[in-house]
Amino acid sequence: MVINNVIILILMDTICYEAYKNLYINITNRCSGNCIFCIRNFADGVHGYDLRLSTKPSIDEVIEALEKQNLSKYEEIVFAGLWEPTLRFEVVLAVTQWLKNRNLKVRLNTN
Repeated sequence: MVINNVIILILMDTICYEAYKNLYINITNRCSGNCIFCIRNFADGVHGYDLRLSTKPSIDEVIEALEKQNLSKYEEIVFAGLWEPTLRFEVVLAVTQWLKNRNLKVRLNTN
């Protein structure tokens, strides 16, 4: 968007995204690794989703994003993204408990 010759970037943070019959949760822009093969070295996202976040979503924001989904249609709910989710371990634990209380299968992709 351009207002008075100033370009304004509107970021639409992707907290949840679908792939492979699963729902993936993206909660951080940080990673403790620097793998040369990592997709983040070549792209801003996967499966057509921009995964770079403007802010770290809170536990409540992640749960709010999940509540907007039909969670029963997914085989698994996966903590992933382009980054390392365990760097926000408190969010992983709280959201996992919320998901497990709903009898949903949860997986963690980690380095």
